[in-house]
Parts: sequence; C-alpha cells; structure tokens
Amino acid sequence: MRRAFNLAWLLLIVGMAIGYAWLPEQVGSPSKQASRAFFAGVMAFVACHALLCSHHFVLWLGRRAPGVLNLPHKAYWLAPERRQDSLQRMATQLSVLGLMLVALTAAISAWPILEAPLGPLPDWAAWTGAALLAIGFAVWMRWQYRLFPAPPPAVHEPALRRRPGRPPGPDRQRR
Repeated sequence: MRRAFNLAWLLLIVGMAIGYAWLPEQVGSPSKQASRAFFAGVMAFVACHALLCSHHFVLWLGRRAPGVLNLPHKAYWLAPERRQDSLQRMATQLSVLGLMLVALTAAISAWPILEAPLGPLPDWAAWTGAALLAIGFAVWMRWQYRLFPAPPPAVHEPALRRRPGRPPGPDRQRR
C-alpha cells in the first residue's frame, strides 16, 4: 500500500503540473471565479496535505507524539510491547486513506480541465464521486475497528462485583 500511495501521489503532482497548461484562465462558475495560478496553488497545497497519510510520517508521529494518534482502544494498542506493530498497521491503513484523498484531489483538479472543452459536466458525476468517497471512508473506518479490536480481558483481573443496593428504610418501603 505504501508504494501505491507514493506512486499515486507522484502521479498527482506530475498530472497537476502538466494539466496547468490546460486550465482555463478563470476557473470556477461565473460568480465564483479564481485565477489559474490561484487554483493550481490551492490544489498543490491540498495535495501536500495528503503526505500526512504517508508511511514515514505516521511512524515519525507515533514515535514523537503517540498521544496524537487516534485509534480504537489506544491505551492497549500503543503499549510499548505492541506499539511498533500497531504503528506499522496504522501506517498501512492511512496509506489507503491517503489514496482516497489523492483520488479526490485528482478529480477536483481535473474537473475544470474537462469542463473547458466539454462544457458543464453533469451533476451526477460529482454526486457519484462523493458517494464513492463516502462509501470508501465508511469501509476504511470499519477496517480500522477490525484491525484494532477490543483487548482481550486480562486473566489476572478480578471480576467486577455488583455494588449492594441500599437497604430499604422507613422512607423506602418495598412494594
């Protein structure tokens, strides 16, 4: 997954650089237009944020600030004896999230390039992309809970005892 993410990110950057020449002078609807340079700058800024899902960044963050990472049952999975394995699994998982972000950024970058010669693209294309992204994110979240399940109950922990109820007093009669 790490290689797929790195390759997709590099292809995104190269595609955005090549596609810059085909961007219209003004990008966006007539009421909300931006210049070509501003649009390309914003897209490059967004593309750089996908690097937060890179394998090396996750491992670095896990070593420097493990409390920042958010995963189910964090105390168990980031214990010293399981930390490195958990960080490796989380890095792989975040590469998949990074691939989804790269696909979203590529689609947003390609939209004005495709609209210039073809005219306005149909609304269903944007809604289909949004639905696919939502489904992908839901599957990704489910995968996270399956990779980091609840810890097994410890053998040495005593069973929780029920606290005895308050005995009935004169103000509380049993019925």
